[in-house]
Amino acid sequence: MKKLLVILLFVTVLLTLVVSCGKSAPATTHETTTAAVTTNTTPTSITATVTTGTKTPVITTTAPETKPPVPTNESFILNDILENYVNEDVHLGTQDKMIFSSHWGLSQNYHTRFVGGDEHWVALSRVGSAESATCTITFFGHAIEVYGHTCPAGGMVSVTLDGEVLDETPDFYSAKRTEALTGKYSGTLLPFVKLEGLENKEHTLIITLIDKTNPKQSGDNEIAIDYAVVTRLTGSNPTAGADIPSIDTAVEGYIGNAQEYLYTSDYNKIYDKLATNPPKSASLTLFQNDLVNSRIDLVIGGSNIVLTATASDFVGNNDAVLPKEFIQLSFLEAVRDHETNKKVFDVLGDSAKYFGAKTCGALWVAVSTDETIPAGVYQGTITISADCCERNFPYTIEVVGMDISKADATLTNELWMYPYSACRYYSGKTVLEYFGTDHTVSDKTSLRDIYLDDAYMDQLAAQIRLYAQAGGDIITTTITEDAWNNQTTDPYPSMIKWTRAKDGSWKFDYTDFDKWVALNIANGVDGKIRCYSIAAWNTKIIYFNESTGKNASIIATPKSATWQKLWTAFITDFMKHVKEKGWFDITYLSMDERSTEEIAAVVELVNSIKDENGKSFKMSMAVNRTHSIDYFDYFEDLSISSSQRNNLGNLVADRAAKGLSTTFYTCGATAGSLRNQPYETVDFFYFLYKKGCDGYLRWAFDAFPDEPLKDTLHWKFVAGDENLIYPDLIEENATVRSSVRYQIMIESYKNIAALETLSSYSAEGANKVKKIIGQFAGYSSNMQTQASAVEKGVITFAKQLLNK
Repeated sequence: MKKLLVILLFVTVLLTLVVSCGKSAPATTHETTTAAVTTNTTPTSITATVTTGTKTPVITTTAPETKPPVPTNESFILNDILENYVNEDVHLGTQDKMIFSSHWGLSQNYHTRFVGGDEHWVALSRVGSAESATCTITFFGHAIEVYGHTCPAGGMVSVTLDGEVLDETPDFYSAKRTEALTGKYSGTLLPFVKLEGLENKEHTLIITLIDKTNPKQSGDNEIAIDYAVVTRLTGSNPTAGADIPSIDTAVEGYIGNAQEYLYTSDYNKIYDKLATNPPKSASLTLFQNDLVNSRIDLVIGGSNIVLTATASDFVGNNDAVLPKEFIQLSFLEAVRDHETNKKVFDVLGDSAKYFGAKTCGALWVAVSTDETIPAGVYQGTITISADCCERNFPYTIEVVGMDISKADATLTNELWMYPYSACRYYSGKTVLEYFGTDHTVSDKTSLRDIYLDDAYMDQLAAQIRLYAQAGGDIITTTITEDAWNNQTTDPYPSMIKWTRAKDGSWKFDYTDFDKWVALNIANGVDGKIRCYSIAAWNTKIIYFNESTGKNASIIATPKSATWQKLWTAFITDFMKHVKEKGWFDITYLSMDERSTEEIAAVVELVNSIKDENGKSFKMSMAVNRTHSIDYFDYFEDLSISSSQRNNLGNLVADRAAKGLSTTFYTCGATAGSLRNQPYETVDFFYFLYKKGCDGYLRWAFDAFPDEPLKDTLHWKFVAGDENLIYPDLIEENATVRSSVRYQIMIESYKNIAALETLSSYSAEGANKVKKIIGQFAGYSSNMQTQASAVEKGVITFAKQLLNK
């Protein structure tokens, strides 16, 4: 499902000139970003602990009834931009910055190689005099680390802190080029400067190229700086934001746009809008068993503050009540978008939060209903309070008396699930520690020993329940190791463990498969079971060999004699197992983006193995091209890539006439990533409904990056592509955190349920809905306007229909 995105990445790379070791690399020579480069010689770096007579200041706050977050050390990245740009919290202003002297070159547009897609370098041959090449970093904090690439031409630098020359001279030499991959390392990359224990105040760090080199060095005597990581106590900077307007009160806010992202750098944007008298009250309309989202944008004044959000009960006609329990309040937490290096508010956090002075933030308001909430108009208040003050935001909520839950089952929402990723995250271990091997290498035999961890079943169950809220009813399972061949941060073990017995026969351990399927069914996801993959991307089977007592692997290319023998044994045994469990009718042998030759081999083999009633396994496939269209009818479920949207309508109609299901899938920078505004998901759901699709598929739901609550880093794909939700903090009673993107997806799913409910009322309802959705044209500059028109049309028609 990733081929199109990979092609775009390669095109971008080929069109961009990048500076490598002080030379402009030809555009046609692409350095693979996924391969590890080993540094033969560890560069010399400065690592120092500086002791001062001043202790780090401690922030004290008066805690509200709800326990607030505790102020902690805050780390942020200074990117290597020539101007006064800081890619993290907005209150930094011009205080935290990097300034490069003349002659520095810029390597750019490599988002997977350099933080922010750029890096600065300079060589002695460029400047003539070494002392003319400097990088001056001003920062407020008590620790700093500076990173840059090493290479055979790497030179040395001198370092001064607040005018004092430090003793050591960091060395940028290494036998092979080593660089940061947006915070990950190709080889072992250490910071060239690492200073800790500084007084928590403003500092000036100057790095200067000197006329001195490592004895093994050869070339132009150059240095490179990609980024710096600065740490300070959250909210401790007394002069931060001196260039930012200061509001007169502790906190102010207004009703923002929930379908567009808010960034930590939007302080001025929010501040300026306050002067235009923006709305401080909101009106929302929803059906029974519905969900609608709203957002309150906030700016904080000149002092640190703890905010707590509460909702009143909402009172309606004849004293009817929409209880406050139906109003979920979450201060948004920000994660770094590794492509833009901006921090975006995407994680739904708690109802209390600590804010530093002169920062911005947002409160997410999610209003839901069920069938017990009577139709009517309800009035209530969302209150944001602190010790010093409170701000009230009146809300009017209209509930239309139409239950849309009965339509939920007619639209599928398939989000590929990665439970092993959550287990690794909650274990607190790194990928290598948890899975026991580097998943970028070809030998993954250690995955054979990985099972779902019983310690994290509660967390997995919480994720499943959240998945069900957006109509998720399809279970993702694996029947081979790493079926997608290294597409996620974590490798993906098989849920079925293969064993080759001493007599050469095959045995299968269904422990994880049964556990995972049963957990999904128990938590409301019970539609279909997808099994990946009889045609895995890596064509490799990992198994335990009883004769040797070791794990082993075997290449099994579709249609080969080995492949046919292995899969015949598996399918025969697997069929017996799922029939015993009562799951046969909902189990699908599945494939993703395979060639025509592989598809033909799978169809032939699967259809040749039948049960006592003459039935074979059902099959499903996600396809990104129409090259194998002759085989489409063999697949009960088919998902068509967004690249094939122009062919979608006719294909859906043809398959529907044959009783076959057709869905629509996206991945990469399409609907749901942090590169897309949330409203694009609304557009996609209306688009697939207009085309008559049976559902939607997206990669992926919960394949978490290394530190998902901080960074969206993925080694190949765009920010947010692999996880629509977030895990909780690693602590007792951890659960799951939704995201802005996912909340809008739930709302989008409910929008379609409302359309389907109206269509089911009568022929008049079906015809009216066709007219309403007919005004939706799809991608354009006014997507939100189109979507709003559809929603208003649905609400108006529903009221008319219910009042007849």
